[in-house]
Amino acid sequence: MILESKLTRREALKRGAGLAGMLAFGKLFTACADDGSKKHSPEITSNPVTEVNEGQIYNSKITATDEDNAELEYKINKAPLWLSMEERSDGIYITGMAPQVSADTPNPVEVEVSDGKRTDKQEYTLTVKDVPEPVNHAPTAFLSEPDFGDGLSGTYFVTVGGDDEDGDGIEVYARFNGEEWNFYDNGQTIERPIVEGQNTIESKVIDEFGNESEIVMKSFYSPTEEEAREKIEEILNATSNGGIIEDDNFRNTGIMVDYAIEPQPSVPSGDVIIEYIGENDNLTQEMNDKEYFDANNIPNLYMNKLPVTEIELRVNKFIQDIWQ
Repeated sequence: MILESKLTRREALKRGAGLAGMLAFGKLFTACADDGSKKHSPEITSNPVTEVNEGQIYNSKITATDEDNAELEYKINKAPLWLSMEERSDGIYITGMAPQVSADTPNPVEVEVSDGKRTDKQEYTLTVKDVPEPVNHAPTAFLSEPDFGDGLSGTYFVTVGGDDEDGDGIEVYARFNGEEWNFYDNGQTIERPIVEGQNTIESKVIDEFGNESEIVMKSFYSPTEEEAREKIEEILNATSNGGIIEDDNFRNTGIMVDYAIEPQPSVPSGDVIIEYIGENDNLTQEMNDKEYFDANNIPNLYMNKLPVTEIELRVNKFIQDIWQ
């Protein structure tokens, strides 16, 4: 059947001439009538992308083949509203911006390809993944143990700092004895006076998002003068075996020690009375000629307010390193 030449291609379609009529249409388009030459169905050969994170753009390319080399038409039969089909320079895509979801959400999708007579369909489930909000970790504060230096200054040193595993910027703060928080450089060493009684040091870190670290605290107790004197005398008496440190042969070759609890005019207040006693020395004479070692050897520890544990450590070290 040959249609009138005045009938346009669009009119032929509108009037229901169909593919057979189009192929036979006019003198401008010549083709064989529909004789069943399209014997093969098109085939979708691509594998769809089946997951997309919420808030991300979904792209899945569709490819198909047809042994008859027919022109193929693509369409979406079923899909969520945010998906559409788009022709690009390198092919046909199903694309769209995935919405925010509160849980992983499945979406049925069906695409179809047609050669005008036969079709192939592909069905799959596209899951929009719920992506948890990234966790911003609180920073971590660092605070060193108090360092009392040489023990003569009546002060101590601490180092404050912090870290953030997310790489966020941080600010370091510290306070002493419950005072106001003050800002310090990360890794800064601070010198503070020792106060009699309880000394507390607290440190914290705040990141750029306002997350605070746990407060790290160190503390020590600075004894009264009487408590310090008693501790020193206790150590000296225990170490000196009642006033005499003997050698391995139980000879009086060590040191006689005592402690001036009550200051006397000739005894520097708080100093340790020590005397080197030779093997042939007369103990009574040596005690009458006793000499005094001042803070150059054993500091007046109670005057510098060191904690008892520090006093004990230093006196024992002095005994071990110098006296013996």
